[in-house]
Amino acid sequence: MPSVNLFSKVAADESGALSYVSSDNTDQSIELRFEMDCLLFLSAAPHGLDTSPSYQPADIQLSLFKANSLTDSDICRDACSQNQRAFQNTARYYALSNI
Repeated sequence: MPSVNLFSKVAADESGALSYVSSDNTDQSIELRFEMDCLLFLSAAPHGLDTSPSYQPADIQLSLFKANSLTDSDICRDACSQNQRAFQNTARYYALSNI
C-alpha cells in the first residue's frame, strides 16, 4: 500500500542516492479530508534514514471532526480538474455500491 511521509525531508543527489535532511518540524500541522472509507496508520517514529544516534519519537496531537457536506462550491473539489474527477469517481463508486 502507498505510504506518505508528511514531515520529514529526503533529498536525492545526482546519482539518485537518498539522504535525510534534518529539520525542526515543531508546530507543523496538516488537515486530511477523506471522502471514502479509509484505514489510516500514523507513526511518530523517526524517519528510517535519520542517522541520529538517539531514538526520539515526536509528540503528536490527533483531532478528528466531521467535515461539512459538499456544497456547489468546494475549495477541495474545485482546486483542480484532477480533484473534480476524483470526487466524481467517488460519487459513482458509492452510487454503484448502493444498488
